[in-house]
Amino acid sequence: MNTINKIIEKIKSDREYIQKILIGGLLMFIPIVNIFALGYLYRYAGQVKSTGRVGLPTWDKWGNLFLAGLIFLGIGFLFGLVPILIGLALSKGLNLITLGFLGWFPYFPLSIAVLIAPSLTLLGVFSIIKGDGIEGLFTKLGDNFKILLKYW
Repeated sequence: MNTINKIIEKIKSDREYIQKILIGGLLMFIPIVNIFALGYLYRYAGQVKSTGRVGLPTWDKWGNLFLAGLIFLGIGFLFGLVPILIGLALSKGLNLITLGFLGWFPYFPLSIAVLIAPSLTLLGVFSIIKGDGIEGLFTKLGDNFKILLKYW
């Protein structure tokens, strides 16, 4: 298993690593254009999964980066934002039912949703990367969720 230090050393072995990081870092701060940077992260995760190589990929095939970024963004909304919105609705409903007398307790569902949303997002991303495709997000969700619980 790679340690953080080994991963950083491998990334630094590339002579263009600073340029690649700066491009991604600058793109992340520009709305709409940051979809390219999300596509780059998606490409990087796929590269690590398929080859085990942790070096940064090149910034090329911008159209593919944009499409991959849209997929990454869609997965983020579906697996990250939807659970948070459900948790928020449950919390608001509990607060309304209890007339606010339980203090912080009604916000427990929202806390749980915020806690698991990042893991669910990664579950969706890695489900697509491992070759299940977009339809595999839902058909193999139970199997992928078991894997998530194993490492969580």
